[in-house]
Amino acid sequence: MKYTIKEMADLLAVTTHKLRYYEKIGIIKPEVNEETGYRYFSVIDTRRFNLARLYRGMGFSVEECLDLLSNHDSKDIISSIQNQRQKLIDEVYFKHLCIDEMERYSQFLLDIPGLLNTVKEVELESYIRIEFSDNEKITKDKTVLTIRDHIVEYAPLVRWVSRIPRSTLERTSGYLEYHYGVNMSLKNATMLGLNLNNFEVVTGGKYLITVFKKNNDPNFGWETLTLMQSYLKEHGIENYDFGLSSCIHSTIEDGIMVNYHYLAVKIN
Repeated sequence: MKYTIKEMADLLAVTTHKLRYYEKIGIIKPEVNEETGYRYFSVIDTRRFNLARLYRGMGFSVEECLDLLSNHDSKDIISSIQNQRQKLIDEVYFKHLCIDEMERYSQFLLDIPGLLNTVKEVELESYIRIEFSDNEKITKDKTVLTIRDHIVEYAPLVRWVSRIPRSTLERTSGYLEYHYGVNMSLKNATMLGLNLNNFEVVTGGKYLITVFKKNNDPNFGWETLTLMQSYLKEHGIENYDFGLSSCIHSTIEDGIMVNYHYLAVKIN
């Protein structure tokens, strides 16, 4: 049985464009009628295309499909399939963690009105962290940047967070020190099998948290600390450590871009 490209596309429920691409890669190879120049596909081509579609469904690239369809050793094919199976298992596991994180983030968005310009006490879990800048000056340490570049691929499980030392929280003017970094919950990092030796591990505990809006000066400024500093002073809280701040929502209000940030201060 011979098929024109249109007939084969109709038979296999695929576009002619995809058939031409698979032909270009070398997965299928039509015969050419030398007199008419027409190309005709065979039953072998239909079988190879469907096997390629099977492998594509397993997550293999088109180029990897060609390798599988060119390999004579079934043990090599089985090994490739088992390796791909483990990749899919890891991806599914990661997606489950993402689903849980999406639920937590959604809840945080719902909590914004209740945290806006007020301070509440919350319990936060332990996390890992890697810092790569002092204020806006990025480190030149390539090892640190390589680790950072790797962990950010785990979004949405990571957060870009500024850490503010206590020495800054105690002042209201002068040099406002903060350190930019990436956080991930220790639980997720452990489940993903990350090398914890590459990170600082910060134990969980009690934090004071507030949410504030920024719609003018994009830089982190003293005015963003005022509410928290006043709360600490008014309640006589001296056993605090550092602050964490990150953007959690962005929108447009009256034609102006507005970012919502949280500020959390760890208390001992």
